[in-house]
Amino acid sequence: MNQGKLKEIVKNHYLNKELSVHQLDRLNLLNKKFLFQWSTPLVASFVLLFFLTFFYFKTPPQDIIAEIAYNHMKSLSSEYESQDLSVLQKKMNKLDFTMISSAKLPTANWKVLGARYCSLQGKMAAQIKIMNLKTLEVYTLYQAKLVNKNLKLLNGHSYQSGVAVKVWQEKGLVLGLAGKKIRLDFAN
Repeated sequence: MNQGKLKEIVKNHYLNKELSVHQLDRLNLLNKKFLFQWSTPLVASFVLLFFLTFFYFKTPPQDIIAEIAYNHMKSLSSEYESQDLSVLQKKMNKLDFTMISSAKLPTANWKVLGARYCSLQGKMAAQIKIMNLKTLEVYTLYQAKLVNKNLKLLNGHSYQSGVAVKVWQEKGLVLGLAGKKIRLDFAN
């Protein structure tokens, strides 16, 4: 028997065959089990990846507040002396962002004294000494580039080791103000 004739016989044989309803149900059940075996771990992996990404890349405000309080308590002197942020910006050319005059700290009430480099959450930041012109108390203002867009809700006010710290976001930066006491409406 030649190979062409054998193929035709096998083809005709199987064309006339049908699966029973019972056999089709068993195949469907096997298919569902197979999909369930692979889909459950796959869905679980995506959910786990989502939560890890969300929590890993989101720094809670309390972590930043604690770091700001710690840096403030060091009481390091300014490396660069100036009352003008633009002058300090030129001197601190390693910063990958432009320091800002915060709307919460109007220049009528606050005076810049100087600045130095520091880090927040492992990223380069500016540590700016400022004075409240009404109370003559010196505070430390921290500015860092907002790297993680998940920090949209970042806003906090706390006391850490006796230091009052207020953290907020403004113009793409994370800002933190540390001192003896900070009112929630500290702009005035």
